[in-house]
This record gives sequence, C-alpha cells and structure tokens, in this order.
Amino acid sequence: KVDADTYALLPPPDGTELPFMANNNPLVRVPDADREEALERLAAFTSDRGIQLLVIHPAYPVSKPHRCLLTRWAERHGLPLLEAEEVFAAAAARRGLKRSDFFQDDPFHPNTLGHRVLGRAVARFVEVNRGDSKRR
Repeated sequence: KVDADTYALLPPPDGTELPFMANNNPLVRVPDADREEALERLAAFTSDRGIQLLVIHPAYPVSKPHRCLLTRWAERHGLPLLEAEEVFAAAAARRGLKRSDFFQDDPFHPNTLGHRVLGRAVARFVEVNRGDSKRR
C-alpha cells in the first residue's frame, strides 16, 4: 500500500511533469483536478440519462462542511448535498453519544450503528429532495 503523499514527495524528473498522483491537497488521495474531471463526467452521465444526482459529503475528522471541491462543485451544479457530519452530530446529540460511537476503530469508516443512522438520513433526504434539482 502506497500513500498518495508518498508520490508527492518524489521530485519531478528534470523539472518535467509531476510524478503520477502528485497532489497538492494532502487531505485526499486523488488530485483535485482529477477529482473534478471525474465529477464532471459523472454529472454528464447522470444528466444525459435523466438521473438525479445526490451528493453525500463524507464525515472525516478533517472534513469541513461546504469548504471543499465536492461541496463547491455540488453547489455550482445545483445538486442536493447531504452533510454526513451533520447527520452524525444530530444523531449523537439525540442519543447522548459521541461522534466516535458511530465509527469503527478508525475515524473514517462507520460501524453498524453509523451505517444505520446514515442510511436512514439518506432515505429521508431522498424523499425530501425527490424531483427537486435545488440543493437543500
């Protein structure tokens, strides 16, 4: 397993192009330009087929709601966006739990309870946003 940051540490050969997976954003594995291109292709694919796209902003310790490429992209395209961080914060408050209670030993992957809470939130979000192309 090689971390994307490892590639960023490699010097460019003779000042030519950057090494594979060189990334100026240390918070994600895939460079922002590649991520945005993939998102644009996804938007075109779904739009061409009449599919409504729903964006779920993941809940990572380093996530900042509405301050990343994904959230700016969703807003620019008028897509509904569900903030998973808000889902877990609300569920924790209702249940008297900590955010970490919804995750496995690592802070990135939800446990069974986390998946249940997120799944219910997605179902409610889809119902509210059905047929609506505006972000809520």
